Amino acid sequence: MWYTPGVPIDPNFERTIQLRIKELLGCRFDGFAGAQPVSFAASHFHLLETEDYFVCEKSDGIRYLMFATNTPKGPATFFVDRKNKVQYIADLKLPLRDTPNKYHHETMMDGELVVDLDRDKKSVRFLVFDLMVINGAVVTQRSLSTRLGMFRQDVIDPLRTALKNDPELAKRQPFTYVIEMERSYGLPKIFLQLPHLKHANDGLIFTPVKLPYSSGTCPKLLKWKPANSNTVDFKINVVWNTERKPRYELLIACNGVHKRYDQLTLEEELAAKWRRDPPNNRIGEFWWDPNWKTTIANDDGYAPVVRAGGWRFQRFRDDKELANDEKVLKKIWNSIQDAVSQEMLEGHCDIIRRGWKEREKPPLPPPLQTSTTPKNPPTTSTTTKTASRDVLQSPASHHSTTSFQELSPTSVQAPTLYRNDNAATSSSSRTRPVPQKRQSKAMLEFILNDSPDPETKRARYE
Repeated sequence: MWYTPGVPIDPNFERTIQLRIKELLGCRFDGFAGAQPVSFAASHFHLLETEDYFVCEKSDGIRYLMFATNTPKGPATFFVDRKNKVQYIADLKLPLRDTPNKYHHETMMDGELVVDLDRDKKSVRFLVFDLMVINGAVVTQRSLSTRLGMFRQDVIDPLRTALKNDPELAKRQPFTYVIEMERSYGLPKIFLQLPHLKHANDGLIFTPVKLPYSSGTCPKLLKWKPANSNTVDFKINVVWNTERKPRYELLIACNGVHKRYDQLTLEEELAAKWRRDPPNNRIGEFWWDPNWKTTIANDDGYAPVVRAGGWRFQRFRDDKELANDEKVLKKIWNSIQDAVSQEMLEGHCDIIRRGWKEREKPPLPPPLQTSTTPKNPPTTSTTTKTASRDVLQSPASHHSTTSFQELSPTSVQAPTLYRNDNAATSSSSRTRPVPQKRQSKAMLEFILNDSPDPETKRARYE
């Protein structure tokens, strides 16, 4: 990408920020701490049908974690890229909502930086798709809708107000912020928008609403690409033979160490370019072409073998230092073989929508419990067992040594939930009759007051 958002910082302070981000997210490994998706396969339709997901377009930009904090030199904002390198972003401070003269300390979000091209005009946007930490408070365990709502309320709104009051500062802002997400069954709307985007796009991202944010590969965070856009990042290794002719090997990562995976055959024009400027040790993005003929050289001196199917170069990924892990490669390869088309996705939208709407329905209230008063009190042990199932008894009456014949049906104590609070403290209240109408009213009040968690209800943003 032509645009570099910031400048490198002191290595010692860079390490401090890296360790703090790792600590806040509970990351157990070194390197980029962002969440990583898996490739969408047909087996993932079950997740979309049974769980709430948001969907957004997968922008072909540069992934960054944004980290705003207070430093010895004052408030500052940093970007952390896929190589875990930290850049300082000038003129970017995030004011607090209630005290705009103070700024966010340890606020972190995840997003993609893109460059929109509109004729000759270029504009930079940061597409935010998650908030993990707000003023030192880790919110990764909250729902995605809550996290995005907090981002709008505590980050975007105060910043918008500050820029409105300071036009000169607004002019110096390095980029604008965008949140564009739909419910998973709204993906046809996303597909309609793709041709009109002013930046590159290579698929969709499905994010589970109720799943906590976690560092590293997330099995439920789904990345969909068209069949010809399912790509793998390989490290390029250039090998020269005795005739000084290059051979290109594709390396895959295994526990952080690169190993040989396959060989590469290039088009004539690209082969000539690479021979002039060999891309040794660079990371490249490649797509699989089942019709491409690949020449496999033999190290034992035997004649090369031509194979049907091979990898085609798409672009360099200089924002990465490591190729895809072999586990990731396996999942992508399965996705290539078990490709899910746009038509298949859109064909499942009705089922996905029905499942979402069904989960939105409030739970059914418990059935009302009623007491049955027999006309003639039982006098035999046989009728006692039958009648006891129709009468509301308190826990105390089950353990009482008094026989059933000594209690009239109207003197049975109601459960604590329905009793009058004053009567509950009096021993004589246990023989006070509880009218049927009073029980129904108490049960109804209990049901109506059984509302969802007010915090979740308040923070839900669609």
